[in-house]
Amino acid sequence: MSNIKSRKYYEDYSLDEISKKDSPFRFLLKMTQTQNPIEDKLKSSDDELRTSTWTELYKIAAYYYDNPDSSKRDNMFRYIRANFSDVLNETNNTNELPLVQNRNTLLNWVCNKNNEFLEKKNSSKRVVCDIKSLIQVYGPNYESAEDYLGSYKYSL
Repeated sequence: MSNIKSRKYYEDYSLDEISKKDSPFRFLLKMTQTQNPIEDKLKSSDDELRTSTWTELYKIAAYYYDNPDSSKRDNMFRYIRANFSDVLNETNNTNELPLVQNRNTLLNWVCNKNNEFLEKKNSSKRVVCDIKSLIQVYGPNYESAEDYLGSYKYSL
């Protein structure tokens, strides 16, 4: 016990020396200097959410029926209005109703609404509304399902 000496931290240093050496806010200062402000993080996560929301809407449209009956059209209409109203309200024509006659009209409508959204946000990006390429990107892969479906070839 006698070999262990107490350092007496507060007795060895003056208060000025301690405050310079160990500021009580040193952790906060380090955090604010090394990390981005919270607003930047929220803005980037908000942009990521909007991008993933549009991607989800494209996928839903690409997997929609070619010839839906009236109940399927009603269900899709209600589903889009209920689940995607937040991003659709940020387009130019907010009162335009979804066109749910078939897959092609729905994909075309989603693409046009996405371009309206980008235009309203003053983005230089635009989506090319080519239905075949949108189905290839977001829709089902018919070639991989050929083993299960047989030799049926899908054509637009």
